[in-house]
Amino acid sequence: MFVTVLVTAAVLLAVYLGRRNRTRPLSCRNRVLIAAAISIDTLELFKIVLLCFRSHDAMNWLYNLPLFLCSIQLIALPLAAFSKGRVKDASLDFVSIFGVLGMILGTYGAGNNYSAYPVLSFDNVVSGVTHAISG
Repeated sequence: MFVTVLVTAAVLLAVYLGRRNRTRPLSCRNRVLIAAAISIDTLELFKIVLLCFRSHDAMNWLYNLPLFLCSIQLIALPLAAFSKGRVKDASLDFVSIFGVLGMILGTYGAGNNYSAYPVLSFDNVVSGVTHAISG
């Protein structure tokens, strides 16, 4: 239920913002990417810092680094938002293709997470929200 709410909210927001911004200039359309890039990186950094403070091990940050395949969106979204030219075009293509794929696989496909933690725990909520932002 929680995952379906996240994916539905992401899809409805994408359709709404796409229809609203389709006739606007590129700078207005780019604001959506800027907001997504800032929010996804901020959430992930907040999660890493909080999980490091939660542990008593000084090197715990090594175990919380975003080194999954879907974590490429943490770099691709800011590139799509803040770059220009061929880099922007390539990162926009990457975000549009793998963002939706990462959203579906990272939310519905992460069923093993929901058995390890409570569904509405901090780890699962941040993971679900960052995957929904990718979509």
